[in-house]
This record gives sequence, C-alpha cells and structure tokens, in this order.
Amino acid sequence: MTGRHDRNGRAGLLSVALCLAVAFPARSDTAAEGCREAYGDVENTILSCNVYIAKPSTRPVDRIRAYQIRGKAHLAAGHIEDALVDFTRAIDDMPDGRLKGYVRFLRGTVWFDHTPRTPDNLQRALIDLEAADLEAPGVPRILETLARAYVLAGNDERAVRAGTLALEGDPKSMIARRMRATALERRGDIEQARWDVDALVRRLPKDADLKAWRGRLHEKLGAWPRALYDYREAAKIETTDELLAAIERMERRVKSR
Repeated sequence: MTGRHDRNGRAGLLSVALCLAVAFPARSDTAAEGCREAYGDVENTILSCNVYIAKPSTRPVDRIRAYQIRGKAHLAAGHIEDALVDFTRAIDDMPDGRLKGYVRFLRGTVWFDHTPRTPDNLQRALIDLEAADLEAPGVPRILETLARAYVLAGNDERAVRAGTLALEGDPKSMIARRMRATALERRGDIEQARWDVDALVRRLPKDADLKAWRGRLHEKLGAWPRALYDYREAAKIETTDELLAAIERMERRVKSR
C-alpha cells in the first residue's frame, strides 16, 4: 500500500500544481519563463526561480507563485527540506483563502508522504491538512489525504468522516474508500466496512489482498462459506501461507455446521 500511496500523493501534488499555475500566469522575462512547471528539468527550474525570486522588480504575487513552483521542483529533485521552506514562505505571504488551502495541502502532503513517519511529523501533517480542509473545503484530494493521516494516527472517527466527505466529492476515490473501510473495521462496524470492500473488489477484481480482506470481514461476520469463497479466490491469484491457513480454518468450520 505504501507504493500506491506515494503514487497517489504525487498525483495529488501535480493536480494542485495545475490549479496554482492557472491562478498566477507567469510573466514574460527570461527568469520568469524558466520558473514554471517543468518537471523534466527541475534543476533549471530551481535556478530560474532563484533569479526570479531575488529580482527586486518581481511582484509579490509572482514571488509567491515562484516559491510554490520552486518548492515543487525541490520536491521532485528530492530536496525535501528546501521544499518545506519554500511552501512555508508562500503560505506566510499569502492571504487566507482557498488558494492558501491548496498550498497548505502541498506542505501537509510533504510532511506526510516525504518525511519519516514520526509522531511530530504526523502532527505537522495533520495541522496543515486540517487547515487546508478549512480553507478549501470539500476538495476530495485534501480529504482523502486527511483520511490517510487520521488512519495512521488511529483517529477512526475522523478518518470515517474525512473518507465519507471525500467520496461525496469523488465517488470513485479508491483511497478514500480504502481508508474508510479500514477505520470502520477497526471501530467494529464490520458490515459497513464490508460494503466498502465490496466496492473495492468490484473495481479491482484481480486484487488478492482485497479479496482476502473481504474474506476476513465475512469471517468476522460469521459468514463462513462466503469467507471460504473469498479466501479461495484470493489464493488463486496469490497463494500465501496465511491464506492457506485461513482456507483450512474455514473448511473445518463449514464442515462442522
């Protein structure tokens, strides 16, 4: 799941980047032309933004945009600390509002997906993501990332709420549905969790982990024949010792009825 999260985190950053690029059109001088969304040449983007930011004639609104672009370029280059510094400068110089919420989302996602998963970094991510949700409410990408953070923090109530709101805005969000199902299962709402996992299995019918997950939920519900079916279907895709043990366990229970 980590790999999926990393890919989805990068996709979220890129989608927000497009919003920011539309909001602040670049100026026409050479440094401005180089300080733009150019993920194929991030080092040149960083150098151009350095010049553009330092120019006394650069307008404050354009300097804010340059911080955002340079921050994303630093992130693409693996300069995590520099990215955080630039996003912070942009946030500090921006008025409150929806656009500031997007940049808080960028910084929160960096804290969550690109720094060590320490309690302090998780708290920093939550602070930014919660603020982003307040300033730009109803954005599915913000809400699904917030749901991921709440799941990691063990706050199942808030994870369910964030996942639900994300799905209202984007019913196809696999991340939001997966996070909501995880939180629902942990708080004991097994039937509701199964509905979400059902939806995930329909979207990804060849995913062994999802079928095994649904089998586990069926087992918790006492639906042993259904659990056995799911475990067997998962094992057809990818056989593990854990699945074989689950199949044997369910076979014994079904026969003992």
